[in-house]
Amino acid sequence: GDGTLRGLCSLCEFIPASVQTFFIPVTIDSDLSGTDCIGQHTGIEVGSEKIRSYMADARTHKRVYIVEMMGARGGFHALNSCLGARAHLAVLPISEIDHKKVADAINKREECVIVVAEGYKRDEREAKGEKMNAAEYFYEELKQTGIKINKRVVCEPFSRDIRGAAPNNQDITLAQRMAYNVASYLKVGTSRLMPAVLSGREYAIPFHMIKTDNE
Repeated sequence: GDGTLRGLCSLCEFIPASVQTFFIPVTIDSDLSGTDCIGQHTGIEVGSEKIRSYMADARTHKRVYIVEMMGARGGFHALNSCLGARAHLAVLPISEIDHKKVADAINKREECVIVVAEGYKRDEREAKGEKMNAAEYFYEELKQTGIKINKRVVCEPFSRDIRGAAPNNQDITLAQRMAYNVASYLKVGTSRLMPAVLSGREYAIPFHMIKTDNE
């Protein structure tokens, strides 16, 4: 993601242009514009499966789960995992939430699963010195509305085991396509490019044109 790219660009300031250098987009949260990223498809698949498990438990026990998922700035992983599992609400870093409406809606349901991106109000939380994760912070905001939620609420921290999931076929195929493209770019002598695949189109993005955002 962003940190790896910044590190590579800094390194390129010290190595000669004759050394061919490439950046491979590997990030579960797909926070690089203009391309699919290796890992994003597996992340959504595994993330959705985890959320579906919470939804089953919520139905059985009439609970509310507020689950923190990956999503630093744009919230690609949290949003698409939520959609894939058909959970009830995705709260992203860019979301504007009416917390009273959410609390009222929860009380009208027998169960509920809310997915909150880890970057939700991160700057605000850090400025306050809050140690709560994004799910806990969102629940605290719901409580501050003064509306008592009439069910047990369980806040789950970010599921970091998603990072260790075995890649699915989509990500394996994407990695193979990018590897082939890098080999082609090496052969013709180009450098400082990121291989990109988007909507079936294969191309490359120069380092200085890469945007690390997914809003």
